[in-house]
Amino acid sequence: MFTVGQEDRTRPAEVLGGPHGDPELLRRLFTTMCRIRAFEEEALALRTSGEIPGVIHPYIGHEAIATGMCSVLGEDDWVGSYYRSHGHALAHGCAQDVMMAELFGKDTGSCRGKGGSMHLMDLGRRFLGGTSIVAAGIPHAAGAALAAQMEGRGVVLSFFGEGATGSGIFHETMNIASAQSLPVVFVCENNMYQDHTRTDQVAPSTDFERFGLGHLMESQTVDGNDVLAVHRAAAEAVDHARSGAGPVFIQAMTYLTYYHSQLGTPPLEYRPADEVAHWAARDPILLARHELVAAGVPAAELDRVEDRAVQETAAAVEFARRSPEPDRQEATTDVYVD
Repeated sequence: MFTVGQEDRTRPAEVLGGPHGDPELLRRLFTTMCRIRAFEEEALALRTSGEIPGVIHPYIGHEAIATGMCSVLGEDDWVGSYYRSHGHALAHGCAQDVMMAELFGKDTGSCRGKGGSMHLMDLGRRFLGGTSIVAAGIPHAAGAALAAQMEGRGVVLSFFGEGATGSGIFHETMNIASAQSLPVVFVCENNMYQDHTRTDQVAPSTDFERFGLGHLMESQTVDGNDVLAVHRAAAEAVDHARSGAGPVFIQAMTYLTYYHSQLGTPPLEYRPADEVAHWAARDPILLARHELVAAGVPAAELDRVEDRAVQETAAAVEFARRSPEPDRQEATTDVYVD
C-alpha cells in the first residue's frame, strides 16, 4: 500500500467531477498512476538510504497530469520534461527497470548512468528527458515539434512547472511555436509553489492560462488531480495540434504532496495545515479509487493493482542493484560530439 493518503481511505472523499463513464479507461489510468506513485515512493526511500545519489524531485501528487496527458499519445509522439520527470517517463512507457538503473547511476540505465534523476532521458521511447535548468526543456520540445511538422507526423507534449513561466525562454518558445503553428502542447503543472515560496508572492497573477491566450493559442485550465478530466483535455489538445491548427496551452492545477526536492528532508511548516489537509483529500489516486469503487469495482481488486505496482518497482530496484557500474574509460562517451 502507498503511504500518501492511506489514512484517508476509510472516510468519505471528494469524487471526480462530472460524468465520466468507461470504468475500463479509469482502471488503466489508475494502474499507471499507481506505478508512478510506487516508483516515486521507493526512489525517495533509496535516496534517503544513500543508494541513489544526487537529488530527487518527487512527482507525488501530480500523477494524474502525466497519466492523463500521455494516455492519448501514439508511437510517433514525443514527451519533453523537466527535473520532475519520473512520472512523465513512466506514463509515456519508458521501462521502469532501465529508469531505476539510471537513477542508480548504472551502465544499464537509459543514459548509461550519466543522467540520473534530473537528466533522465530515453530517446528510444521518444522521451526527450528532463533538465536541472528551469524552463530549459521547453525549447527542446518546440524543436522536436518543428521536426515532427517537417516530417508530417507526431505531436510533442512539453511539461513544466509554473515557475518556468517567469523565464524569457518560455515566452520566446511560446512565440515561435504560435507563429509557426507547431504541433506542441504546453502543459503547465501549477502546484502553487516555486521551490518553498508560494507563487502568489512572486507572480502578479497565478492564472497562467493567460500566457497561452496572450500568445494566441487555444488554452484551458483543468483540474490536474482529476485524471479523467486531464485525459479529456489531452485528447482535445493533441487532436488540435495533430490537425495542424497550432499549439495548445494547458494549465493543470495540482499540489505537490512532498517538498520541492529531497535535499535531506525539509519540513513542510511553510505550508498552512488546512491547505495540506485539503489537498490530501484530493490525492489523485484516492479520487480515482473512490470513483472506481462507486462504479462497482471491488476495493480488493484495486488493492491488488497497488500491490502489483509496488512489486514491479521492487523488481526494478533489484535489476538496478545487480547492474554493473559504468566503465570509467567511457566517462565522456555520449557527452561530446565528435
